[in-house]
Amino acid sequence: MWKSGSRDAANIYVLSIRLYTIGFYIYRLLNVPARYFLEISLLKYLGTSVNSCGRRLLILQCNAAHLPRLYSEVRDRHFRPAGRVVEIFGNIKFPYASVLCYNRPAGAVGEKFFAK
Repeated sequence: MWKSGSRDAANIYVLSIRLYTIGFYIYRLLNVPARYFLEISLLKYLGTSVNSCGRRLLILQCNAAHLPRLYSEVRDRHFRPAGRVVEIFGNIKFPYASVLCYNRPAGAVGEKFFAK
């Protein structure tokens, strides 16, 4: 534990403030409201939409290094809830995920999606 007046505690406090402000300005460049800052930092890139099947099913091509968990929540490019991952299929290099959307599929083909 650091003492409240020690140099280490002060350095860590300054470093945390700098990282917060750097991240804040990065998200401001992306035109994202500040109230979503902490929530967005927990999201990871899921993939891009390839096709929509029926009224509520969306097919995404995922990043092989960052596969989502089943039934994880999916957000669109405006960070609004879009649906949940219900299946992951395809080969190891180019996996696909099917997303069951809450309403109609949010977005066009080629749009980016994120997972929580």
